[in-house]
Amino acid sequence: MVNTRKRRSKVDDSAQRFALFGIRLEMNFASNVMVPNTKDKKIKYLMTQNVYLSKDVKANVVNDKMRQLLTNHANNATIQTYQTLSSIKKLTIPALFRKVHGTSKVIRRSGSVVGYFPASRKHAVLFDDEQQHTVEFDLLKEKKHWVRIPWPNNKLDDSEVGESQINPPSLSYITYGPECPRCFVSLGIGHQAWTFCSMCHLNEPGVMWSTRFSSMRTEKSYADDVEK
Repeated sequence: MVNTRKRRSKVDDSAQRFALFGIRLEMNFASNVMVPNTKDKKIKYLMTQNVYLSKDVKANVVNDKMRQLLTNHANNATIQTYQTLSSIKKLTIPALFRKVHGTSKVIRRSGSVVGYFPASRKHAVLFDDEQQHTVEFDLLKEKKHWVRIPWPNNKLDDSEVGESQINPPSLSYITYGPECPRCFVSLGIGHQAWTFCSMCHLNEPGVMWSTRFSSMRTEKSYADDVEK
């Protein structure tokens, strides 16, 4: 039998992918809530709740403080009935902790798209809190988990690259976007920025940031130029 079904043609989204080179973004990561399971970890957690204990205090005292604090939090967040109060008292400390803090949390990390690799269709993101390594993502597939944010002193708009400087310098040069891996001049955002450095004429700097020139990058802290 002849297969008459037509193959779905692949949408060319390369322009969208190149356009993401150089942007700043904020990504959301789901993380499991870790229950403090040692005396030291419990003491550190209690400190975040303004309860201070010395390190030589006995473990049963720490556990009593944990239970008292978590029970109070759980009671405040629960409709006060005899049944609910009774059930809360029966919970273990880990169960109380999860009842108060949940089982998972969302961690938000800001970073910059410093590379794009057409062969793998992935972007290299350098996070502000980790300057030694980039992490690769397919940002189009992961678009539900990130939002674009402007570079410092920039604003998002409807321009060709999606943002512009609030107070542009008198000279016509770009002060945002990933730095060229060779001369450290800001490349800007988008396909043109990925393709060519206007200062040192390096070709395709958008694929070199996190590979060939990684040793050069360690000599200069990229985070110094990004507002925390």
